[in-house]
Amino acid sequence: MDNTKLLAALRRYEYNDALFDGQAHEGLTLEIARYEGSLLNAMRAMLHERAYDVCEMSPSSYLIAKQAGAALIALPIFPFRQFPLDQVVVREDSKFTKPEDIAGATIAVRTWAQPTALWARQYLMDYLGLDLGGVKWMFIGDDPVPGLRRPEGSVTRKGETLEGLLASGAADVAIGLHSVPPGCRTLIADPEAASRAWRASTGVVPANHLMVVDGRHAGTAVPELVCRRMDAVVRDYLAGGAAAPGVIADLQRIAPEPDPLPSGRAANAAMWETLVGTMVRQGMLAPVASPLDLLYDWEPVFRPAPNP
Repeated sequence: MDNTKLLAALRRYEYNDALFDGQAHEGLTLEIARYEGSLLNAMRAMLHERAYDVCEMSPSSYLIAKQAGAALIALPIFPFRQFPLDQVVVREDSKFTKPEDIAGATIAVRTWAQPTALWARQYLMDYLGLDLGGVKWMFIGDDPVPGLRRPEGSVTRKGETLEGLLASGAADVAIGLHSVPPGCRTLIADPEAASRAWRASTGVVPANHLMVVDGRHAGTAVPELVCRRMDAVVRDYLAGGAAAPGVIADLQRIAPEPDPLPSGRAANAAMWETLVGTMVRQGMLAPVASPLDLLYDWEPVFRPAPNP
């Protein structure tokens, strides 16, 4: 069997160690690239320099870049998903006690297109129906895709932190904190219960990352090979039994399903169309006639049986 070797920029999760072994699997070998700092730097290198054959990327950055003409192929493989509601944080002494209170707040986020903040806004605006037109947005970083239009009146505080802006009172709310700092609390009193209700009502599990392939591999076997390999590591991990702490365990706590990281276009159609729709409504994308056309058409052969 011929062997295809690809340079890939990936994050290591509790379930995907097998991707880092450097060995050939069914005709594919992944050479894992080293990148400086966070995965965000690898995303920038992929967007600006096409630095890799395969790259893990935020779906929002992909969609913005694709609409601008980037030669990227998005695979229906989503290696990192999370519910963001426990990352919407206020100070303990804040007057804001529920989402409906924040209509005129100053809200600090990392960037406008960051998936955590994007999905949190989707929950607040599309699911709860809140009008956030009076919110003042505060950003501490640059979006990976340059030139993205941000809301009118927003400000940038580069070099500062979400924790610091919240503690100083410069921001009333911060979205994107991985843990609740001392003296703070989540805006939503029971984020897990709210996430379960959101999931039950919409069927959507937010996706924060997807896999993209450089456009030079269009029309080759590469997208198929990468989809199969990425899907296989998840299936093998799930077949091993109880999940270790990490992405999958966090998802199963809220959505206890046999397939916490579903692969394929069909299984992700509702989530993808929700994502594209909310990005259009939030001013990040021009209207998209057929959102699924922006996702490579691939389906896994195997689906896990439901838990007994």
